[in-house]
Amino acid sequence: IVTRNPEELAGHPDIVLGFGHRRLSILDLSSLGHQPMTDAQRQVWITYNGEIYNYLELRTQLEADGYRFRSRSDTEVLLYAYLKWGMNCCRYLNGMWAFAIWDARSQKLFCSRDRFGIKPFYYYFDGRKFIFASEIKAVLEAMPSSPQIYHPILHRYVVHGEVDWRPQTFFQGVEQLMPGHCLVVEDGKLSLEKYWELERQDLDYSEEAAANKFREIFEDAVRLRLRSDVEVGTCLSGGLDSSSVAHYAAKHHPKGLNTFSMIYDLPDFSELEFARIMNRDINAREHLVYPTSKEFWADLPKLIWHMDEPFYNPGVFSQWKLFEEIGRHVRVVLDGQGGDELLGGYVYYFPYFLTASLQEAGYNPWRLLRTGVYAWEIMAFLLRYNRSSLKGIPVFSYLKRILANQISMFLPHSQAKSYASIRGPSDRDCPILEQDIIETYGRELEDVRPQILFSNPLDNILHLTHSLRSLPAMLRYEDKNSMAFSVESRLPFLDYRLVEFVMNLPYNYKIRGSQTKYLMRKSLSGILPSQIMERKDKKGFTTPFDLWFRGEIKKEAGDLLHELPMSRHILNAKRIKEIFSKYCQGQGNHGMEIWNAICIEIWMQQFFRN
Repeated sequence: IVTRNPEELAGHPDIVLGFGHRRLSILDLSSLGHQPMTDAQRQVWITYNGEIYNYLELRTQLEADGYRFRSRSDTEVLLYAYLKWGMNCCRYLNGMWAFAIWDARSQKLFCSRDRFGIKPFYYYFDGRKFIFASEIKAVLEAMPSSPQIYHPILHRYVVHGEVDWRPQTFFQGVEQLMPGHCLVVEDGKLSLEKYWELERQDLDYSEEAAANKFREIFEDAVRLRLRSDVEVGTCLSGGLDSSSVAHYAAKHHPKGLNTFSMIYDLPDFSELEFARIMNRDINAREHLVYPTSKEFWADLPKLIWHMDEPFYNPGVFSQWKLFEEIGRHVRVVLDGQGGDELLGGYVYYFPYFLTASLQEAGYNPWRLLRTGVYAWEIMAFLLRYNRSSLKGIPVFSYLKRILANQISMFLPHSQAKSYASIRGPSDRDCPILEQDIIETYGRELEDVRPQILFSNPLDNILHLTHSLRSLPAMLRYEDKNSMAFSVESRLPFLDYRLVEFVMNLPYNYKIRGSQTKYLMRKSLSGILPSQIMERKDKKGFTTPFDLWFRGEIKKEAGDLLHELPMSRHILNAKRIKEIFSKYCQGQGNHGMEIWNAICIEIWMQQFFRN
């Protein structure tokens, strides 16, 4: 409770306010770091989830201004940062956070979420009651009515694969505070303000200078994220991002490092060889996790419960098992999330790079060839890069769809509709939803129109996936999976200094020819093992769910899809049975439709059974 003395609220009989906090102790493990926390004059109170990595520097600055501290926690630094700078305090913070501050002086509740939404903030407001929490399930417990599905968001998920793009959630009336935003509740009214967004800057760096600057900022981002009073480890896949994090973590962590790797004993999925190369290079204590199909099916209800909402990628299970193992050994882990969206690490980005190169060449292909950007080199890369993800998809159809996306996503909604037939999924392509759901809710939410910040398509799509289309969902998975096992995950690639720097560099510093993450590779050349630097394959947090659904857990999946006891009024049960039958015979590429149906059914069992 914010105050243990009811007499303090005697002058404000209409106010009923409470903060509740379950602490994962990372900095200052003593009771002085407990929350809710107040200042010495008991003027402001805070409940806060996250870490402020530059808290020591801020504390020194605040002490010079006369502020005195009782604890060694970053929470108290955040509290006094608010007292000094008010609602502008967020601009001084380097970290991840979701917090609420009750200011008794102005009778105002001030809430904030970090720049990229690493930490979650959900809320409900009906004009009289305001409820907030780090998990939707906590908000549901305090809402005045039973939870209801918000069908327009469900429709966007199934038809367009859209999750975490909007303030609305899968639950009617529950919204999320969007990244880089503050929220104020005052005089019975709620207001929102965006305190941070990426700004375009004209940076003029040579390749060499940019590589040196990247290395400087990145190493400092890792160094800051090692600040902890508990044991720290790193996730390590053996890819470029996680290996670079592990290298600098080991450099600044003289006690030796625990690394954690998820391994599938299948040629198309295993990265064991590269993880072990990196572990030998930094002399780490390796921990290997081998998930199985039986664990996948057994853990799925609990995983979906922790996620709060349906999710589009069953690969989330791999991360779940990894954090389960991490939780047995350490309380803080560094991870490489965000590197791909920052530096163009996916095959998805190559058509945008090619178009940007053509644009720079005045759309003259002969001039483009003279610049050394070879179209056939990119095509060869598309054909060999992560072949399993392109299996069954004609490459030219894939390119046509992506290029149409590129054109349509930055147009007004009315004009973008003309590209729908070649852009991707539509209602007609989604047979698993009942027709009345499509007709009733299919047009309630329009496409989210992204901000056009840069003059070339590659930088614009990187900004879009970083701020809206990809990273927000990945951050939900990261937070829910880690916190389910009482682990705090820290992400150096999302240091705002690094993001602001890299996003404003020339597009061909990110992709060059057929080489992804060009600047990063140049920056780390001679630092990481050559086998890591020269890798051409990319796996990510994959899960062999196609093999499992067609094999080891075929019966379990089939039984669930045959019944669909909770979701048959939403999903087209007859059509799903037909799809699953063909899918098990190897006909068609319907793995995601099968997954969507399974995920929705189990989600409804978890949250709507009663």
